[in-house]
Amino acid sequence: MWRKMLRFGVDVGGTNTDAVCCLVQDGGHVEVMSSYKAKTSDDTVEGVVEALTKCIERLPDKCRTMEFGSVSVGTTYFLNAVVERSTLLGKVAVLRLAGRSCDSVLPFIDFPDALRKVVMSEVITVSGGYEYDGAENSPFDEDEVTAAAKRIAASDATGVAITCPFGTVNTKQELRARDILISVFQELGRADISVSPSHLVSPVIGLLKRENTTILNTALLNFSEGFIEGVYSAVASVQGLEQSAVYLTQNDGAVLSKEEALLYPVKTFGSGVSNSARGAAYLAKCSALDTSKGLAIVDVGGTTTDVGVLCPGTLLPRMKYDNADLGGVQTSNRMPDVHSIGFGGGSLVRCDGGGVAVGPSSVGNELLEKSKCFGGSVLTPTDIAAQYGLIKGTAEPPYVSPEEAEAVMAKMVDIVSEALLSAKTTPDEVPVMLVGGGAALFPEDVTFSGCSGVIRPQHCGIANAIGALLTSVSYTVDRIVSLEGTTSEKLKDETIAEAISSIVGCGGVKETAEVVEVATTPLAYLPGSMARVT
Repeated sequence: MWRKMLRFGVDVGGTNTDAVCCLVQDGGHVEVMSSYKAKTSDDTVEGVVEALTKCIERLPDKCRTMEFGSVSVGTTYFLNAVVERSTLLGKVAVLRLAGRSCDSVLPFIDFPDALRKVVMSEVITVSGGYEYDGAENSPFDEDEVTAAAKRIAASDATGVAITCPFGTVNTKQELRARDILISVFQELGRADISVSPSHLVSPVIGLLKRENTTILNTALLNFSEGFIEGVYSAVASVQGLEQSAVYLTQNDGAVLSKEEALLYPVKTFGSGVSNSARGAAYLAKCSALDTSKGLAIVDVGGTTTDVGVLCPGTLLPRMKYDNADLGGVQTSNRMPDVHSIGFGGGSLVRCDGGGVAVGPSSVGNELLEKSKCFGGSVLTPTDIAAQYGLIKGTAEPPYVSPEEAEAVMAKMVDIVSEALLSAKTTPDEVPVMLVGGGAALFPEDVTFSGCSGVIRPQHCGIANAIGALLTSVSYTVDRIVSLEGTTSEKLKDETIAEAISSIVGCGGVKETAEVVEVATTPLAYLPGSMARVT
C-alpha cells in the first residue's frame, strides 16, 4: 500500500547540485513538485543545503501539509578523488592469501602510475587461498599472517585489503586473517588501520578486479566518513527534513544505507551515471516516446558528458557487470555501460588558426565567474549557447565572431556524435534524449550522427536528481556450480529465488522485484561440468 508523500532526490555534480521534490502517489506514480539548481560548493555540503532549502521553498501550497519522506543523494565525490589522485586517499597495504599461485600477477599491477604512488603501501603474500570448489589451495598459516600484521603496523598504511583466490566461494580464510590483523593492530596501538576482506566489498569470483575494488574502497575509507557524515548532517539541518531517512545512491542505481556507505564508499562511484539513466528512463515513459529500438542518453554536465544506451522495451540501462573502469582501474563494480567525454558547459574553448578545440579542461564550478557571458574572460560552450540565444547571461553577446561561433557549435555536435557512435552497439538509428544542465547548449533542431531524432522532455535538466529519487534496492548473485544432476532451467530458477530472497532481506518488496538478467557460462577450463551463474 502506497502513501502519498513528498520525496527528495539530490545529485551533486562537479559544477551544480540539483535537488528535486516529487509527490509519490498510489501505485508509485511520481509527479515533480519543485526543483532547484545550486552551485556545487567546495565542501559539497553547503550546495546540498541550499538546493534542498530552495526546493522546499518552491513547493506549491497544496504540498505544505504533506509528509516529507526520504532523501536520496547521488555524488561523484569519491570518483573525483580517485580521478584527481587526491592526497585525501589513504595508503593501502595488500595482504594476499594465495601462496605461490598468483606470483605472476601482483597487486596494483594495472593501476596507473600516478595513482599507485598515492595509495600503494606494503604488498605481502602469504599461504592460503582456495580452488573453484572451495577446497584449500594451500593451508592458512596464522604465524605468517601475524608477522604480516606486525610489518603493516610499522608502515604508513591507513588500511589493509585482504584478498584470496575464490574468496567469495569460501570466506573463512579472509575472515580469520581479518580477526588476526585487528587483534595485532590493537596490541601495537594501530587500531586506526582499517581492515577490509575483499568478499565483503565485492561479490564477484575473479581475484584481480575484486582485489582492485577492495584497494580503492580501502583508500577511500581514509576520508569518506567525514564526507558522508557531512551529507547526513546537511540534510538534517534543513527545516522539515530533520527526521527524514537519507540514502546514498550506488553504481547500479540502488540505494545504500548510511552504514553501508561508510563501509563501502566505492559502491557510489557510478551513482551519477546511474541516476541519469534512471531519470531519463522515467522521462521517456512519461513522454510516450517510441523506444522500440532503444534510447540513447546524452547527459551534458558542466565538466563532462556521459553517453549511454537504454535497452529496447525495458528502458533499463545496458550494464557493465564486472569490468568497470574507475579512475583508470579495472574493477568489479556493476554499473551502466557509459562512454564519458571531457565536454560540458564549462569546457575551455580555443579558436585559432589550427581550428577549434573544446575541452577536456573546464572551469568547473567557477562557470558563473569565468565564462564570458557572465562577465568573465574564458570562452566556454555556455558562451556559444548564449550567443545563439539559447540561454541568457549577464553580459551581452557577441563573445566571438559569427563564423567562430558556428565553428564551435559544429565541433560540439561532432564531439557528441562521436561519443554516440562509440556507445551504440547497432547500426540502427535510435532517438536521443538530451538531459542534464547542459542540454540547453544545443539548438532545438540539432541532429547527431546515427540518431533518428533529439528530444528534451520537461524536467530534462534535473534528470539526475529525479533518478536519485527513484532508486530502489538491488542484489547480485555470482557463483560457480556443477551442472551434473541438474538442468540449466532449474539453476536459473534457484538463482532468481536466491536474488529475490536477498532483496526482501534488504527491505525490498517481493511483488515488485524485477530480474534484470540471468546468465549461465560453462567453464570448460575447470574439471567436471562446472558453470558460472550470475
